[in-house]
Amino acid sequence: MVSGKQLTYWWFSELKTDHSGIAWYGKNKVSEGIGLSCCAIDNPDPSKTIAKIILEAPADNGIYTVFGITLADRPHYVPVNPVSFGGPDNWAGATAMAAMVEGLAGVKDAPGTEAFSAPVIAPRWDNTTANNVNVTIRYAASKGYVSYRYTYESATGRIKILATGSGHSLHFHIKLPDASAGAKYVTANNKM
Repeated sequence: MVSGKQLTYWWFSELKTDHSGIAWYGKNKVSEGIGLSCCAIDNPDPSKTIAKIILEAPADNGIYTVFGITLADRPHYVPVNPVSFGGPDNWAGATAMAAMVEGLAGVKDAPGTEAFSAPVIAPRWDNTTANNVNVTIRYAASKGYVSYRYTYESATGRIKILATGSGHSLHFHIKLPDASAGAKYVTANNKM
């Protein structure tokens, strides 16, 4: 075990890594800041069973006290970092969701409308390598929704969108993969 990596000082203890930290912090009659460090050491060879653990004093005459040892049959769990550091809780998540829904999937309410009563669908899948995409966006409170299947046939240059929703109309703004070629024809509801 290495100081600063798996363990730290008793006095004014500070230690935080993925595999170590301060298990307890308190005070005694001499100091307002004392602590016990904890660490997890994964078995470097999990195929072998641990037969014994040997604790030896360090070469520099340090004194260590071991309060407990726990063995486990799996690697140490490392918590996932929080989703957002950029603002109040979930704001960054909401921004990313808006970028996905209104940006890449291209679904939003038309000006002056709400709850997908007359949504605009303007997908940006041509900026990706995706040729087949299924999208469903729903407002939980009103149950207003838009759902579409986007298919791009690269061999023919044909874009197909099969869409439905809870509103009275759907409006489309479709970006062509090769805008210079222009559209040869458009069909809607099987009519040219």
